[in-house]
Amino acid sequence: MPLHFARRLAVLCAAAAVPCSAAVQHDLVFDQPAPFARNEALLERMFSPLLAQALREQLAKARGSTDTLAIDLAQERFELYVPDGAAPAAGYGLLVFVPPWDAQGLPREWLAVLRRQQLIAVTAERSGNEQNVLGRRVPLALSGYENVRQRYPLDPQRVYIGGFSGGARVAMRVALAFPDVFRGALLNAGSDPFGSPEVPLPDAGLFGQFERGTRLVYVTGTRDEAAASTDRRSHASAHSLCVSNLVDLPIRDGGHQPADARTFEHALQALDAPRIETRDAEGCRAQRSVEIARANADARSAFDAGDLKEAARRLAELDAHYGGLALPASAELASRLRERGIEPLAKP
Repeated sequence: MPLHFARRLAVLCAAAAVPCSAAVQHDLVFDQPAPFARNEALLERMFSPLLAQALREQLAKARGSTDTLAIDLAQERFELYVPDGAAPAAGYGLLVFVPPWDAQGLPREWLAVLRRQQLIAVTAERSGNEQNVLGRRVPLALSGYENVRQRYPLDPQRVYIGGFSGGARVAMRVALAFPDVFRGALLNAGSDPFGSPEVPLPDAGLFGQFERGTRLVYVTGTRDEAAASTDRRSHASAHSLCVSNLVDLPIRDGGHQPADARTFEHALQALDAPRIETRDAEGCRAQRSVEIARANADARSAFDAGDLKEAARRLAELDAHYGGLALPASAELASRLRERGIEPLAKP
């Protein structure tokens, strides 16, 4: 289909507020705000508890409230692909794609695969590596999901997020923070270790959904040494936290590039496969709980001994590594420190 015709079709469809099929629709303007794209939801899910509290106070002072939308949808543009033909009985699958570039543009060789796999794909403009992650890239991804969800029947078991390069790193954070939305993530040449300032852990309820129900598929070229090295560290940190639904699909002789059509299709099939638990998963989680309790106890012991700075230091380390998994004990100690005039985390 000629590009100028596809753009005309997208404009007509957007004006009529009806879905279009068999085309890549460009320059769409969505109008349904995503509840998860509000600043308070982002603070709660995507930051460690101590950092979230510091940012919450800053945002409240600057804007008077944290319950505001992070973006103005009327100013944003999206690209949408919908497979032709009737919707599957269980609903379409969905891939929310986070790019490293600012222009609209799904990898074109992926479109035939999306059609075969009956997946819709949506991506936003001005969502590349130069954009703010929490201020734009994450809210845009969540807004893409919400507006597709309201327009098309979706199979909730096949709702995925993915990205390439820096976009994959964003996709990983979103999958971890929103396991009640996304059942898996395609990490194409980009990842990070878990339990770090870049990838803080959510609370126990959300993390439980993530470790049991979310699959991560790593797709990286064998010649992409930097990304492959980060993938190994991401895997190691995941295993240390008892996360087991990880799949590696290396691109043989591939560099830093989007997955080819064949590998992309294998990745989607891996995302669709049943989730499995490792044999020692429960034992691993029990040991993790022991380690978190010990770290909380060490910080509390320093507080009880009157060494408030040491207590704050230990609490900050605990918060950075275990994030929401250290609640509620970590929040209680943070409150006690503030009562004594000690900030448990320096404000950013």
